[in-house]
Amino acid sequence: MPEPDRQKPGNKKAVRQSRAKRGDGPGLPPPTRPRALPRASIQANLDLDEYLPYLINRTGAALANAFSTELHEAGLTLPMWRVIVVLRHAGQQRQIDLSRLASIEESTMSRLITSLHRSNLVTRRRATNSNREVSVTLTARGAAVVQRLIPIAQAYEEMLTDKIDPAELEVVRRCLRLFYANVETRIRQRSETGKSGKR
Repeated sequence: MPEPDRQKPGNKKAVRQSRAKRGDGPGLPPPTRPRALPRASIQANLDLDEYLPYLINRTGAALANAFSTELHEAGLTLPMWRVIVVLRHAGQQRQIDLSRLASIEESTMSRLITSLHRSNLVTRRRATNSNREVSVTLTARGAAVVQRLIPIAQAYEEMLTDKIDPAELEVVRRCLRLFYANVETRIRQRSETGKSGKR
């Protein structure tokens, strides 16, 4: 009777590799193909000198920091200014609409309205048909504060747009409006997708 084939201890690694190649026993795992990278990962490095969100945010932050100093002297914060200047431009607004127009979250807006109301810069009134709906109006004092600050705000715009051709500025304004519309559309689509997925 022939003796069973015995491998020397030194040959165990070769046996495992041989079996792995044949697929008839335990051994080294078969090689795996690398997964395709998501498209967003292909361009992993950002050139911030060309990245629009960075450029927009950097410019906005610089302006906000400078203008906030002027507002502080008037007893206002930048969010407060955004509220009263929107009311000056658009008139009486529901608090929920004011949040959207001023780009301020509703919970933050509620606290801002309380502060502005205490300073007699705005009035607020609950709707007769809903205790949850609040209408906000600029007071005469609030309008006077806005009127006094408008020249300062315009001076910052002139500084920002210095040496830029008016025709180019119109393109910039149009692009900024389109940027905002694109973002709002995407946010709305994601919100609607999330709601439909929960049903």
